[in-house]
Amino acid sequence: MVPIYAKPNAPRRGKKPGAKNGHSGHRRTTPKKVDQRRTHRLKRCPHCDGPLQRCDRRRTRTIEDIPEDIQPVITEHTIWRDHCPRCKKHVEPVVPDALPRATIGHHVIALTAWLQYGLGVTIDQITDILSYHLQTKLTPGD
Repeated sequence: MVPIYAKPNAPRRGKKPGAKNGHSGHRRTTPKKVDQRRTHRLKRCPHCDGPLQRCDRRRTRTIEDIPEDIQPVITEHTIWRDHCPRCKKHVEPVVPDALPRATIGHHVIALTAWLQYGLGVTIDQITDILSYHLQTKLTPGD
């Protein structure tokens, strides 16, 4: 591969970007439900540190984000093993929340599979994402 700095500059595009004049705009729809409301107002001018005269002008901006304190849900399943006198075996129910002998749930497995096979994220990057953002400690061997 040729490094980006060694490639020649691409020719400029002839058309102006964006929709033509008179066409309706396109953007993401605003969510109907708002969980938090915050107000932002300056106390002093950020340029000259002078006092501000209060006005009635304002605008709103809606931001949708993942919360900082995403905590993993750790569930301890108590599985009763009973004896069947007819079969002469010990039997126990199946836990539907994880694969057999797995210590991580279906949601974590689905997320890691999508990251690796869908997006091409490496295993080391996936373990970093899970440990830093989701507070879930995993190793590449898990």
